[in-house]
Amino acid sequence: MKKENEKETILVIGDCFIDENWKVSNTHKEAPFHYLMEKETNLCGVREFLEFLTSPNFDDSDKYSFVGCGIWGDDYESNESNKFKLLNLAEGQEKTTSRIIRCYEGHEKGEPNLLHRYDDWKYQSSNSKSDKLKLDKLDKLKGYVNSNISIIIIEDHNKGVIDSGTIKKLVDMIPSDKDKKIKCYIRSKIYNPKWMCELDEEKIEVRLNVIDYKLIKEKRQWIFGKKLGRASLEILGVLTGDDKYSQEKSNYKAQKAAVFMDDNTAIAKDGDDCFNLYKSCGKKELINIGRTTMFFNALIVQDILNGKESFEVQCYKALECAFKWSQDASKDWEEGNCHLYGKLTEKCLDKKQNGGEEEDNGDKEGKKSKKEAPSYDTLWEEWKASATELGIIDKKDKTFQVWRGESILKKYICVDAKRKEINELISKIDQEFFAKKEPHLPFNCLLVSGPGWGKSFLAKCMAEHFKMHYLEFSFAQMATAKDLVNCFDTICSVQNGAQKKVLVFMDEINCEIEGHSAMGLLLGPIWDGSFIRDGKSYRLSPATWIFASTDPTDDLIKLNKGSDFVSRLNGPIIQLDQLLLKNIRKKLIENPSIDPLQDEACKLAIEVKASFKTEQVYLGISLLNTLWGPIKIVKKGVLQLFHDMLLINGFRSLEFFVSKFQKMKPGKVSCSNLPDFEKSKELKRHVVLPENWKDKYKDKENNEDKENNEDKENKENNENITIEQLPVSHR
Repeated sequence: MKKENEKETILVIGDCFIDENWKVSNTHKEAPFHYLMEKETNLCGVREFLEFLTSPNFDDSDKYSFVGCGIWGDDYESNESNKFKLLNLAEGQEKTTSRIIRCYEGHEKGEPNLLHRYDDWKYQSSNSKSDKLKLDKLDKLKGYVNSNISIIIIEDHNKGVIDSGTIKKLVDMIPSDKDKKIKCYIRSKIYNPKWMCELDEEKIEVRLNVIDYKLIKEKRQWIFGKKLGRASLEILGVLTGDDKYSQEKSNYKAQKAAVFMDDNTAIAKDGDDCFNLYKSCGKKELINIGRTTMFFNALIVQDILNGKESFEVQCYKALECAFKWSQDASKDWEEGNCHLYGKLTEKCLDKKQNGGEEEDNGDKEGKKSKKEAPSYDTLWEEWKASATELGIIDKKDKTFQVWRGESILKKYICVDAKRKEINELISKIDQEFFAKKEPHLPFNCLLVSGPGWGKSFLAKCMAEHFKMHYLEFSFAQMATAKDLVNCFDTICSVQNGAQKKVLVFMDEINCEIEGHSAMGLLLGPIWDGSFIRDGKSYRLSPATWIFASTDPTDDLIKLNKGSDFVSRLNGPIIQLDQLLLKNIRKKLIENPSIDPLQDEACKLAIEVKASFKTEQVYLGISLLNTLWGPIKIVKKGVLQLFHDMLLINGFRSLEFFVSKFQKMKPGKVSCSNLPDFEKSKELKRHVVLPENWKDKYKDKENNEDKENNEDKENKENNENITIEQLPVSHR
């Protein structure tokens, strides 16, 4: 039992390491390897948290005793403090120090140039002996745990201290107390770590779970202006255990969660309330190291001092703290000092900070704390509605939000499953090729669809996204093997002269050149990185190769060298169109006399409700904006027609259809603007419209000004839909 007037204990447990930042510069031209070095050493991890919690920032530090628990060597332990106690979980040969060493170039002002980084993690739990030693040493915590521990802070760098065994041992020590739960604050370098399953809900209340967005390997669009993207809702759901909308199961429930972004902003969730913390703290500073740690520290302190304050205000104050941290470090760098981690700013938790309550440049949205936070369930319902049927957000004022149809690629429209595939492709290119300074292997993937479904457009969007040099070739335009050699020659010349990586789009790989399979001719140059010209061998540097085919994968494999080609792809194979539509298109082209409205497959494609039909609505509105925009109001019947129509030549057909709209007025589109099929008979080669489409859509609008004698369905088709364009994105 806790004694009267006895201090409560805060336990900080996790990884400990030394962070060394070296500033190096060559001082003699005659001696190129003679360097002047300045070194700044910081004790990080558990020790850094303890220093922060016992600093003047934490007004209630005298009410608590502090215990740090981790693994470190003698050079770390020699820095004892009378402000807290340290328990080392290793001894003897297991007792080592882990380091991160960064070497920066030069003494000049300007952005620091990181020459080298060495992560020397000497201790990793790898055998039963070290695991048993660590768990046995944890028994020394029993004196604190059984009496007065009230807060646990977990700092996990995935280096051996925090694992399922450690957490289970810790939980077993905690006595059951129905009147009190220990508060737990978690920051992990692992997304959704498995050890969280060992936390006992009866004994421990997880108050906060914080991660850095860089831990999410898949590239996503987190924010659309001030709106949270689907990716944000999925991640916040997993971090808090509210995973009913996510395919990924959470390992624990947490009351609050936050994801720290690279531009000193964050997304956050408290119960059912969600926040986009978009208010900028100022210009981006030169030094960005350590900001997630400071953000986490500041949130812990505020929750302990004033847990009733809104989580949104706490996050804004924590963001300001992280910003000042990097601001101090940047100032030190510009003054020629090596203190890259800055100083513990005494005013970083100043109660005078507005926490986002003041207006930001006249933006009334800045008064965030005075407005009701959006509900997690409500935000999800909006995203679900936007990806089904007509994509209309079900509000009092019907709204179609164009930006919800975008993937992470600007201008590229896709929804639901296809968006997930495109996002995964972008993430793979980033991780396996673009992020590497000098990639050793090419990255290659395959796009499959009929003509007109945007294969080359997708490739161009990817090149623009990564700022890569874009080259496009088509095997259908190559008559001889020399044409292919010229293609490789062009790629080689661009790679030798360009300062950036190259993305190559190769279309129609299912073709033949002089009787030889195009896929067979690609095997050597792409994967071996060489080609022959005039008897001489030339090298091709690794590039991103986007191959495209109008034949499905099963048919490609049957071609000469097709199986060998497909087996060497190290990226995904993405089907951009629907096989159902491919078969219909083939049937209509081969037999123009077929009446599509009498064909069962055509009627099914018109009547089906699927994500690719919703995608047609987004693309139709985007094309209207491009050709006739900006569009502010559209009749529901126009959206319905975009949804129901059958595109014979893919999105190319839809673009042709939209170009034939007539009698357009600024900002508004109605059914009376739809193309006249009698005047534009060529439209029949591109689109198939539902039977009696004039009766369903066009003629209804002509009667909308008459007396109210229409049925309910007619009225719905004549509703005005507000078109909301892409908001200004903050990140």
